[in-house]
Amino acid sequence: MIPTAGQPDLFEEWTRSRFTQAGSVDYAWAGQVLDPIDFMAFVGINPGTKHTYIVTGDSGNGLTHGVLAGRLIADQIEGVSNDWGKAVRTVPESQPAESELKDIEDLAPGTGGVLNPTLKAPLAVYKDDVHGSRFFKDGVCVMGSSKAGLSPVDEDGRAFQAEAIKA
Repeated sequence: MIPTAGQPDLFEEWTRSRFTQAGSVDYAWAGQVLDPIDFMAFVGINPGTKHTYIVTGDSGNGLTHGVLAGRLIADQIEGVSNDWGKAVRTVPESQPAESELKDIEDLAPGTGGVLNPTLKAPLAVYKDDVHGSRFFKDGVCVMGSSKAGLSPVDEDGRAFQAEAIKA
C-alpha cells in the first residue's frame, strides 16, 4: 500500500525501500486526484467560518483552478459578481441534518446527522464527499486530504485503532 496525504515520512520510507539510490529530499509536494460526487470544484468560504476560503474538489485541475480561484475569492471578498463563478460551485450545498440514521450511507453528500441513537451516546456524523477523505473501519485515513484519522468513540474503538496502526 502506498501511504496517502498527511504521511510524508511514510511515503519517503516507502520510496527509499524500493529505490535505494534515491538522494536527499530538497522539496516535496503531493496531491491526489479526488472527484466530488457532482464533479464540481468548490471555491469559496469554508462552511462554518467567516474569513477562511478554500479551494477543493479540483479533480486533477488544481493549476487551472488555482488561477480561477484567486480571482473568484478576491471578488467574493470584495462583493463583486463574477461570471466565472458559474464554472465551479461557490456556495456549499446544504440540507437539514437528519436524525436517527441507521447507516451513514443514508445521508446525502454534504449533510450530517445523528447515527444510531441506540449507542451509549449519540454519534454525530457528516458525509464529506467534497474533500474525498476515506477511512477504514478502524478510523485510519486510507485516502484523501484528511490530516488525521477519526477519533474512536469508545475503548473498544481505541483498542481496534491502536492495533490497526501497529500493523
